[in-house]
Amino acid sequence: MRMAIASSRVMLWYSATPMSTHANLAHTAKAVFAKDLRIEARSREVTVTAALFGLLVALVAAAAFGGATTSPAVAAAGTLWTSQLFAAVFAFARFWHRERENRAWTTTKLLAGDPLGIFAAKAGALFAMLVPVGLLGVCVTALFLHVPVDGALGLATLLLMLAFVGFAALGTLFGLLTVETKARDLLLAVVLLPLLAPMTLGAMATTRDVLLHTPRELWIGGFALVAVFDAIALALGGTLFRLVAR
Repeated sequence: MRMAIASSRVMLWYSATPMSTHANLAHTAKAVFAKDLRIEARSREVTVTAALFGLLVALVAAAAFGGATTSPAVAAAGTLWTSQLFAAVFAFARFWHRERENRAWTTTKLLAGDPLGIFAAKAGALFAMLVPVGLLGVCVTALFLHVPVDGALGLATLLLMLAFVGFAALGTLFGLLTVETKARDLLLAVVLLPLLAPMTLGAMATTRDVLLHTPRELWIGGFALVAVFDAIALALGGTLFRLVAR
């Protein structure tokens, strides 16, 4: 109930200010983004639960790889990306569950204005929530699989943060579909996971090559592919979100 009231106050303040189209979009994004982060700062529902879930997956994977003859770099790449993929999907589900409670999404949609601004705000908020989850996953993976803390680990972290941009865009789109459709329990698991899996597998291979300190030419293409994935996810997510939200 508090979330719906907070959403209504922010959106009512926003809607009372007349603006041009571009300023309207920017102000919509700013108001919704601030509202989502304010709610998360008070509840910590998405960040904490997703971080704990990702931590559990990482610990199970690290324990499974611990006694294997696989090199730490290979084990770390698999552990990191597996845990973060499932933690991200879990975060999307918790984030949009809040929007379904007390019809908070209906309030946001009616008062906020431009759907593209709402998409930018929701994707930005999701990205901000995924960052600490990812950093915790990197630390846990490095600690339990004995990965050296060096430039290679920094590059692996940068790749993860870059992938989170596309994750957040698609999570925003498919999260909205869980609100607007009745098949909410199937969409994230059956549709979103298969869409994210190919990019995740490619990023996993790139992370392995980075941690193995292979020549730059062997892994730089992986960063480019993740950047392309982000661009497609943002363009496709924004376009379809606008159609569905209306």
